[in-house]
Amino acid sequence: MSYNLVFWAGGDDLDPDNVYARMYDEHVSGIDAVDRDRVLRAFADLPGWTWDGQFLRPPGTNPEGTPAYDVSIGEQLIEFIGYRFQGEHSNEIIDAIRHSATDSATRRSANDSPEPRRERSENAVVITAPNHHGRTDLEGHLV
Repeated sequence: MSYNLVFWAGGDDLDPDNVYARMYDEHVSGIDAVDRDRVLRAFADLPGWTWDGQFLRPPGTNPEGTPAYDVSIGEQLIEFIGYRFQGEHSNEIIDAIRHSATDSATRRSANDSPEPRRERSENAVVITAPNHHGRTDLEGHLV
């Protein structure tokens, strides 16, 4: 099972589904640029986590290299694809990114639900919908 976490800042008046899909193909007006150095500092501040330039791994990673998060840092978004993760690990990432970015950070995940659902959690707004690749990545929700 994999789970996508996608963060961006700004664009609060824009439709999140539209923004998420567009950011892979174009610059979206109203969305802030990602400060890569700030993101990397957030990774360094995660106690016991390791970053190899592509994968972010929590303490206690097994010999197979999981749990792990494949990270893509784009111009306007940061995407984490989690493999064999635990909810507490994703929550640590959410907290680190939220603390490193503006308060308008948005978390987005993809699943097989045909209509987007918005839920409020302690950490962020969770939006679940099919991802831009047309595949489903989410089999459950983090609480």
